[in-house]
Amino acid sequence: MQLRVVSDQPWDVKADVLVVPILGKPDFAGPLAELDKRTGGELTALAKFGELPTKRFKTALANAGEAAAGRILLVGAGDPATLDRETVVKVAASAERRLAGRTVGSMAIWISPLASALEDGAEVVAQLVARGVVEGHYDPQSIYREGYEDGPPKLESLTLVAPDASTG
Repeated sequence: MQLRVVSDQPWDVKADVLVVPILGKPDFAGPLAELDKRTGGELTALAKFGELPTKRFKTALANAGEAAAGRILLVGAGDPATLDRETVVKVAASAERRLAGRTVGSMAIWISPLASALEDGAEVVAQLVARGVVEGHYDPQSIYREGYEDGPPKLESLTLVAPDASTG
């Protein structure tokens, strides 16, 4: 799997799926508002409908609208005040597992929301997210079920999106 870090805006990153961590009750301002606008209001519609994941590790798939990704996967990361390293790993693993049985070759994860809540910063969050995707790829059901093919997708590329961090 190819891993890259980009400083592009999340709505400009081409991938089959863009993963967006949701911390607490989302405030549709700033970059999240722009992403919502690019999706044609899909994120606020999900919030109004009660489908936007705010509980830790819950997920929802959304139409990407005019964003460069094919789909948007929202993953609840819980209360930002209690975010820790283990949770960051599990958020990424939850994203990978949620895509089980789907045709996904490329995934981008917007790490900025996690990096802004975790005092360790973007570099540590990038490492934890990459680890989570790798751990999420392992599916124990494949050991016990013959012909089991609904496991997590075999990603060709993982892009970590950090528009507010230096990628040098």
